[in-house]
Amino acid sequence: MIKKAACSLGLMLSIAGCGGGGSDGGATNSSNAGSVSQPKGMDIQAVGRYKGKVTTGRLPIFQDLVVSPDGRFAIYYEDAFGSSRGFVDGLVSGDGGQFNGTTSDYSQAGVSSGSISGQYRPGVGLSGSAIYASGPSNFELKFSEYMTLATGAADAKGTWNASDEMNSTLTVSIDSSQSIKVAINANCQFSGAAKFSNGANTGQIANLSGTSSGTGCRFGTGSMSGLVAVTYPNNGYVRIQGHAIRSDRRDGFSFSSVRCPSTKTVQSILSC
Repeated sequence: MIKKAACSLGLMLSIAGCGGGGSDGGATNSSNAGSVSQPKGMDIQAVGRYKGKVTTGRLPIFQDLVVSPDGRFAIYYEDAFGSSRGFVDGLVSGDGGQFNGTTSDYSQAGVSSGSISGQYRPGVGLSGSAIYASGPSNFELKFSEYMTLATGAADAKGTWNASDEMNSTLTVSIDSSQSIKVAINANCQFSGAAKFSNGANTGQIANLSGTSSGTGCRFGTGSMSGLVAVTYPNNGYVRIQGHAIRSDRRDGFSFSSVRCPSTKTVQSILSC
């Protein structure tokens, strides 16, 4: 990743983790470097969407947390102008109101990895602590909605004009068979599948798996995995948020786009 901003996660969850610069596009064959192991899973009562806002910096950082049944979670964050943004990928197990696992932040500054643990109250919120190399810090997010409408695959279908965590443009295409292609640039493409069916009637959250290829991939090439979430920020609008990380967790990319009520796809609701 390009080193261009102060550590976003330190602002985001009040977590003071700030990492190195990722792979700078030079790494290849990341599928041979390790694997992202899935946890036992997450209490279905904790599956859903959570929202938060941190105002310790110059501009408030808005956060969207998505938790899937298999224990994978993602946080997509940015300020109101998109000048500070990034995403978090985590793997947790949880039941009885407690969870723990691992997490990595992919910001404009680089990548930080650590451990995470905390508590959740179904329908109320999620809180806890994350520990990075720079030390522990607390976080708290409020419950927003249960993502149990089995409409994700249909609503995500089509071509989306999107932006990533570097505020660069890219194109996301999802077809009726749930295959997904992301054109990062003219010399980099991600191809894979978005599995919206997971047996828990959470059709708005999909597991994403695939491969990046090409000479222009800033995060390298090889196997990648992540999540795709379909959310509804306002009446008539549809948003997709997603990400994929390398199997060694050293780098990755995110994407975000909005479909206006007129079916036009743009990078944000402000453009509708």
